[in-house]
Amino acid sequence: MHKTFWYCVYIIILFCGTTYHSLTQANQQQEKVSGWSSDIDTMLSLMKTPHYVYRSKPLLQKLLSDANILKTNISQYSDERMLGELERLMFYMHDGHSYVLPLSKKVQAFWLTVMFYIFSDSVFIINTEDEYKDLIGYKVLSIGGFDINKLINDMNSYIHPANKFTVIWFAPSILRFIVVYEYYELKSGSVDISLKLITPNHEINIKKVQFFPVKEFHGIPKLFPTKLLPVESTPLYLSTVDDRYWYKFLPENDALYVQLNQVLHK
Repeated sequence: MHKTFWYCVYIIILFCGTTYHSLTQANQQQEKVSGWSSDIDTMLSLMKTPHYVYRSKPLLQKLLSDANILKTNISQYSDERMLGELERLMFYMHDGHSYVLPLSKKVQAFWLTVMFYIFSDSVFIINTEDEYKDLIGYKVLSIGGFDINKLINDMNSYIHPANKFTVIWFAPSILRFIVVYEYYELKSGSVDISLKLITPNHEINIKKVQFFPVKEFHGIPKLFPTKLLPVESTPLYLSTVDDRYWYKFLPENDALYVQLNQVLHK
């Protein structure tokens, strides 16, 4: 009887613990839905108040409709996916200064450490962490089984369109974030993704590349000198990309070369 008593007590404790855990999860889910719903409402309010177009005219009905649909899907989406969905709403502002990057102080974002760049002939890996250094210079054919051109072209439906170059400018950085691939049914929390590449020797290479926590991200980076050639081979326009603005006298041309990299004070 003594053993039976303690067995019953154990079952009761186990049941109560499970119930408490379920209630906790339910409360967290409710807080998540409430929090993101509030964020959506706040964003719509900010779209309406200071924006140079919509402070004097109604917000687009499609924007409001998509915002309501998003609210019904909050519980199904990861927090990272929600940040991406806010950018999809911001798309309707149709200007280059209204956008949401998939980053937040309260949400841990994940991305690929490989850096892409869209050249006139294709997309290439231009830099990465030590683990994938051998991939620098590889041409990118697909990511997660999706053709690289499709991934970039699809961004025309959710990256804020300032002009035809906005997606070309933003895509290399956006392609790094895991949230992009959640749009294509990649499971939230996936640790890696497959890249189909062409080596400098024109060989096909399939490489699994891991997602890592984003430690810092200060806007869309500019193109920098190649890591594959010596510094002396760097063209003038890439020689000092970190300096906001600078100049150099070119005696052989009797000219002054001036480069403006950023519209900010030095």
